Amino acid sequence: MSALSGFIAWVGIAVCHYRFRRAYVHQGRDLAALPYRAPLFPLGPILAFAMCIIVILGQNYEAIFAGNLTHVASSYIGLPVFAALWLGHRLVTRTRMLPLKQIDVSGTDVAAGR
Repeated sequence: MSALSGFIAWVGIAVCHYRFRRAYVHQGRDLAALPYRAPLFPLGPILAFAMCIIVILGQNYEAIFAGNLTHVASSYIGLPVFAALWLGHRLVTRTRMLPLKQIDVSGTDVAAGR
């Protein structure tokens, strides 16, 4: 479950990187102002996303084909737990994915009031 959680986190990182960079350009900002520019964008985050999904789906695929439900459940138990927590958070906080125009790419810490 620990490894699965790590790959779920990396999927989130890839999505955030892709959306941040798209929002940054969409809002008319200059990429030269960024302290670091990923040289493989947009291929890098797309490839990372795809590879992590493949790894997540491919965990213990032998148990799936063998019909060993106990091993399948032990390999994938983190997915429904993650989905329930994520969906529960979205329902409680009523958060939605922001359009690119509304994403804060200013680099200021809103929570700290800076």
